[in-house]
Amino acid sequence: MEARVANEGGAAAGLESGVDDAFLAPPKNQAWRDAWTITEAIIVKMDELTSRIGGKLMLVGLTTGVQVHPDPGFRAAFEKKLGVGDLFYPDTRLAAFARRHGIRALMPAAEMQRFAEAHRVFLHGFKNANLGSGHWNEAGHRLVAEIIARDLCANPL
Repeated sequence: MEARVANEGGAAAGLESGVDDAFLAPPKNQAWRDAWTITEAIIVKMDELTSRIGGKLMLVGLTTGVQVHPDPGFRAAFEKKLGVGDLFYPDTRLAAFARRHGIRALMPAAEMQRFAEAHRVFLHGFKNANLGSGHWNEAGHRLVAEIIARDLCANPL
């Protein structure tokens, strides 16, 4: 896997452009509680529609650059700033929700974080802009594809 070595770059303060990082923490106000309620209702509806046509839904979590940043110190500083013990709240919540509703879920964030740290590679961003934030880059796409393929091969839908 081609990868670039992580350094002091990355998104300033872990912030993603256009994304409110509050989603990485339990909801602190009604607007966030409503957002989660709506999101979960949409997932249930997607599962119902998928089942109706004879398919099975597989919910796959996404990551943000800060969740899978290769520098544990960077992540720890951001956790402290956000006031959370880890950056996997959405993954944990979605996985538990999926279990309660009998929906298959794959949350690759923790594995991606371990990979990024072990290989000192950014999985988000590009060398010409925002290394460490934004969309998955080639390394991020490759890794998540491998994780999904491994899961589907071991447990076909």
